[in-house]
Amino acid sequence: MYKCPGCGSEILIYKSKKGFSLICLNCRTGGEIETESEEKAYLQFLQEYKNGNFIPESQKDIKKELEASNITLNELPEALRKIYLIKGISVVKYRLFREENLEEGKRPEELELHPKLRNYLSHNGIERLYKFQELALNYVSEGKDILIEAPTGSGKTEAFTLPVVDNILNMNKRGVHALFLYPTKALTRDQADKFMALEKATGIKFRVFDGDTSQEEREKIFRDRPEVILTNPDLLHYHLTMPWSRFRHMIRNIQFLVIDEVHSYTGAFGTHLHFLIKRLKRFTGLQIIGSSATIGNPEEFSTMLFSSPVKVIRVSVGRKGRLHFAMLYPGERSNISASVEALRILQMYSYKTLAFSNTHRNAEFLLRAARKGGLNVDLHRAGLSLKKRQGVERRFKAGKIGAVVATPTLELGIDIGSVNAVVSNLVDFTRLLQRLGRAGRKGQESIALLFLNNNDPISSYFKNHPEDYFTELRPCYIEPKNEVIGAFQLLSASFDKPLREDEFPELFGVRKKLLGERKLIRKGKYIIPSQEAGKEIRESGIRGMGKRVFIKFKGRVIGERGLPMALRELHQGAVYFHSGEAYRSSMLHLSSGESYAEVEKLHEEIKTEALHYSVPEVLEVIERKQAFGMELNYAKLKITDVVRGYVEKEFYSDKKLKEVDLSDKLSFSFSTYGFFFRAPEPEIEGSEEEKVAGSFHALEHVLIEGSNTLLGGGSDEIGGISLGTTGMIFIYDASPGGNGLSRLLYSRFEKAVLRSRSILEECACQRDDGCPRCTYSYHCGNNNKPLLKAGALSSLEKIASGRRTWAGEIKLDKGYV
Repeated sequence: MYKCPGCGSEILIYKSKKGFSLICLNCRTGGEIETESEEKAYLQFLQEYKNGNFIPESQKDIKKELEASNITLNELPEALRKIYLIKGISVVKYRLFREENLEEGKRPEELELHPKLRNYLSHNGIERLYKFQELALNYVSEGKDILIEAPTGSGKTEAFTLPVVDNILNMNKRGVHALFLYPTKALTRDQADKFMALEKATGIKFRVFDGDTSQEEREKIFRDRPEVILTNPDLLHYHLTMPWSRFRHMIRNIQFLVIDEVHSYTGAFGTHLHFLIKRLKRFTGLQIIGSSATIGNPEEFSTMLFSSPVKVIRVSVGRKGRLHFAMLYPGERSNISASVEALRILQMYSYKTLAFSNTHRNAEFLLRAARKGGLNVDLHRAGLSLKKRQGVERRFKAGKIGAVVATPTLELGIDIGSVNAVVSNLVDFTRLLQRLGRAGRKGQESIALLFLNNNDPISSYFKNHPEDYFTELRPCYIEPKNEVIGAFQLLSASFDKPLREDEFPELFGVRKKLLGERKLIRKGKYIIPSQEAGKEIRESGIRGMGKRVFIKFKGRVIGERGLPMALRELHQGAVYFHSGEAYRSSMLHLSSGESYAEVEKLHEEIKTEALHYSVPEVLEVIERKQAFGMELNYAKLKITDVVRGYVEKEFYSDKKLKEVDLSDKLSFSFSTYGFFFRAPEPEIEGSEEEKVAGSFHALEHVLIEGSNTLLGGGSDEIGGISLGTTGMIFIYDASPGGNGLSRLLYSRFEKAVLRSRSILEECACQRDDGCPRCTYSYHCGNNNKPLLKAGALSSLEKIASGRRTWAGEIKLDKGYV
C-alpha cells in the first residue's frame, strides 16, 4: 500500500491519459505524473510533494498567503503541517503575522530629559525612543491624562515609566510621588524586577507593597519611603478605608497614578476601579497614565474609567518574530478532542505551549482529556492556590512541563519563559492578540491556533466569514450605575473620610437608601458610616459583588464560586471539576451567613448541566430607542433565577444519560440592568403555541450567542429570557447590579440582528429546531426546547425590514432562557 507523505493515509493510484494519477483518500493531496510505472509515479510524487508542488486542498489558500510573503510551503513549520492533516478538522483561515518594526522617535539627547535618565538610556544601548514613547513624554509633561494602547512586548512599560521618573527627578523631593497599579499580585512582583536597573541608574526607588509584603519589608518602606509604590487595587481599597493606615498616609500626596493592563478592568472589577479612582482623587490631584492592549473603544472606555478627558496614543504594530496563525474548524470532532491532538503534535516537536480556555470549567475539561491522552500538561487558573500557580510557572519555565492549560490568568505579562506556541478557544480578535503576544517574545518563530467550536452560532458565522473575525476589536465596558457596587463604594468612601453633601452626585439615590437603612449617618454637615457599615465593608471585596459559596471537600475549602452561578454549578448532584479532578456536590447550603457546598470525589466520566429558568421584573425604564422600527427599552430589572434540575451526560461523547428533577428548587434574586423588546410574530406554518414560543426562544438564543465577539467574548456574563408566545424578550447583565454588557449589546443591536440573520440563513442543518451551529445554546436552562429555526429567521427578517413594534403591557408567560 502506498502511503501519503503528509498524513500517512492510503494513496490511490490509477492509470490516466498522461501516466498515473495519485490522490490521498484522507487529505486529498494529489496530482498527475507522466511516467510508465506505478512505482516511478509514486517516487516522483514523493519528490514533488517535498518540493511543495502537490499539496492538500486545505493548504492551497495557505500557499497563496505564503507566496505573497516570499515563503514556500516547505518553510511552514512541520508541526503546523501535521496539525492541518488532523482527521476531522478543516483549515478556515491561515494568516502570517510578520515581524514588524515600530516607528522610531528622537534620540535621548534631543529630548528634554533629566541627565540621569539620558545616561540610563545611553548605557542600555537605546539610541532612539519609539515615537509613541516620545509622545507619552510630551503629553505627560503637558499635564494630560493618557492611555497608551499597544501590543504586548512593544515597550509600553518604558512609555509610562520614563515620563514619571523624569518628573520625579526634576522635583528633587523625597517621598512617594507615584502609584503603579497592576490587576494581580503576581504581575506586580513580576514587573518589579524590570525596574531594578532604572533604580540603580537614577536613584528613584521602586517598591512592592501588597498582601504578600512581610511586616519587616513594610517597616523598611515606611522608614525609607520609595518614590514609586507598586501595588494592586484590592490593597489600595483596603488601606483607604482605614484612617490610621500608614500606607494611606504615605500615598496621600501622590502626583501620578499609573494603571497597567487597563483592558483587564472590564465589568464589575472595572466599575470598582472607577469608584476607587474617584475616592483617591478626594485626597490628591492626580495625573493618570494608563496602558492597555488593543481594544475597540479606548477613548470612550478610559474616559469613563478615569472620570476625566483622556488622550489616547495608539500603536498597531510591534511583533519581534513572525507567527503562523491558523483558524481551525473541528467539524467532525469535539473542540477538546481536536485541541488535545494539536497539543500532542506540538509536544512531539518540542513546542512550549500555552493552551487558553475561556472558563475554568472548559480548562478543567481540556486538562482532564489531555492527561488521559498521556500529555505532559498542567493547569493555571484563578481559584487555585498561589503556591500551586507559582509551581506551575516555575516548572513550565524550567521546561519540566510541555504545555499549560490556562484561563485568562496567563494573558497578562507574567514572565513564564520562552513560549513558541499558543492554542486558544474562540475569543474576539482583541483578546486573541493579547494571547498571541505571549508567543515569540524573544523573536523566535511561533505558531498560534484558534479553534472554532463545532457547535455554536458564532463559530458557524466565522467559518463562513473568516475575514470578519479580524475586525472584531473588543470593546471594554463598566456600569457606573451599578447600585450594588455603588453602595459598597459609597460606604467605603465614608470610611476614607466623611462625605460632603455634594460628593458622588450620581449616587444620590443610593446614599438616600443607605441613610434610611442607618448604614450612613448624618453628623453636622458631613455623612459618616455606622458600625454595621464597617462589617459589610470587611466581608466583601472588589472582585465582583455576588455572594460567595465555598466548596468544601472533607471539611477543607478547595475553591469558591459566586451567586447566581453557584446555583447552576453546585446544586445537589452537580459535577464540579477542580485541578483535573471530578467531584459530585452532595449538599448546597445557602444562608445569610456562610454559604457552602459539600463535595465528594467522583470516579465516573460524566458531567452535568443545570436546568433552570428566570423570571424578569421591570423596576424602572431608563432609556428608549428605535432599532430598525422596533422599540428597545433599557431598564433596571429584577431577575429571579431558579434551578429546577439537571441533565447528566457522558464526559467525552456528550451523550445524555438522564434528566433529574431537584426535590427542592433553588432560587436567587438580584437587581441588574438590561433591555427588552417585543419581537414581531413570525410567519410560520401552523399557529401552535409551542411553535410560536420556540421561534422567540430561538431568536433570543441566536441574538446572544451570535453576538459573543461583539461583546468582547462576554456572552457567558449575559442572560436572556423569552416570555412564551408574547414575543417579549429580555437580555440582561447576569451579575448582581449589572456589568455593562447588555448596554453594549443595546448600543450594537442592529449589527447583532444582521449577524444573527446571517447565521440562520447560512446554517445547512435541515432540523426544524435548528442545531448547535445556529439556534442551540449551552447556557439554555430548558435543554434547548422548544426551538423553531424558521420562526426565528422570519422574526429577524421582519425586524431588519423595519417592522414597528412596542413593548406595551408585559404579561409573565412561561419564560425560556
